[in-house]
Amino acid sequence: MRPVFISEIRQAGDQWLHDPLVHTTRAVGPSSADSFVAAALRCFRFHDLLANENPVDALDEVFRRYLHFQRSKAPSTATLRGLRSHLLPFLDRLREESISLESLRLIDIDRYLAQKKSDGCKPRSIATRSRALRSFIRYAVDHGWMKADFSSEIRSPRVSRYAALPRGPEWKDVRRMLRTRV
Repeated sequence: MRPVFISEIRQAGDQWLHDPLVHTTRAVGPSSADSFVAAALRCFRFHDLLANENPVDALDEVFRRYLHFQRSKAPSTATLRGLRSHLLPFLDRLREESISLESLRLIDIDRYLAQKKSDGCKPRSIATRSRALRSFIRYAVDHGWMKADFSSEIRSPRVSRYAALPRGPEWKDVRRMLRTRV
């Protein structure tokens, strides 16, 4: 196998997301491509076949240190994977828009979360991304990479704890079933 660039993996994730023949057994959502990319990145890193297109920049360094800090608190592997999958797209967006951590504003985060919502992310997913961003911003401020701490101002959508529970049948369906039984 040859070394693969991160941009190639992201492009493959986008193609995978939009290929209807691949998703015959389950539905995919907007974060499915992120999961695909995260899994491919882990695989190519494990095999030491991940080619770095750009030299390590300040965002990569802060992110690397943040993950090391989180790892020292002994969270589960799934937690670290989740942090990575929620923060990497945000950091990529900062790079695309040439925004440094020092110049990051709350409006940039609000726009990112609004874009995720318009892409179809569910409120629970946006709330999880908001928590990850709050934690990352706090870490960056505490370690001097950012001056302004607006982490407490990052708002999450309200998510009912009952939102994930299965819903019962509609009343019209209950009435129809009762009529057919009598």
